Amino acid sequence: MQSELPTRQQVLDLLKTNGRMTVKQLSEALGITPMGVRQHLDGLFKEHLVTFEWLRAGRGRPSQIFSLTPKGDELYPRNYGALALSVLNELKDMGGNEVVDQIFARRTAKMKEQYGKHLAELSLEERVEELARIRDSEGYLATFEKVDDNTYRILERNCPVNLVASQFPHACRHEQALFQQLLGDDVIVQREDHIVAGDHQCRYLIKRIT
Repeated sequence: MQSELPTRQQVLDLLKTNGRMTVKQLSEALGITPMGVRQHLDGLFKEHLVTFEWLRAGRGRPSQIFSLTPKGDELYPRNYGALALSVLNELKDMGGNEVVDQIFARRTAKMKEQYGKHLAELSLEERVEELARIRDSEGYLATFEKVDDNTYRILERNCPVNLVASQFPHACRHEQALFQQLLGDDVIVQREDHIVAGDHQCRYLIKRIT
């Protein structure tokens, strides 16, 4: 079923999800002509929401590959901002990193209780899928992938707490710990990609211990 979102928004969502895409890739994903894609990209470029670089592959003509600008990236949800960062810095000044870590630990415990209500009595695959759905509803642009019967991935293509996480790694450590606690002792949760480190997504590998 074709998305009801305006094509302009679909272009932005695709770039946010995939990091970088060519006109051809966008055209195939959207089911519209390359000319139609370029019209939207031209408008977004003029608004400084997307940028491009030339990509040369082999001896043919180089192609443009598009990505979001920081301004374009800011269109996506940010649940925490300068105020949260300021408060955390004040807490750090008052009590050191230990106090900040306690704050994140308390938040993680509350999230575990909240999320756990939705994950009880589910299989591992169902828990992973439901966890991804919850994170997606909170603005993380999250999806899940099944690798095999014992291996899954959760991908988060937006970080609503990026401003905080870039200065307080506690946020990312506790996110991984939350996933581990929710998915059970019979799995290992590993982070493969990390937005704070420069990747265009946070990607977690979830593998059942066999």
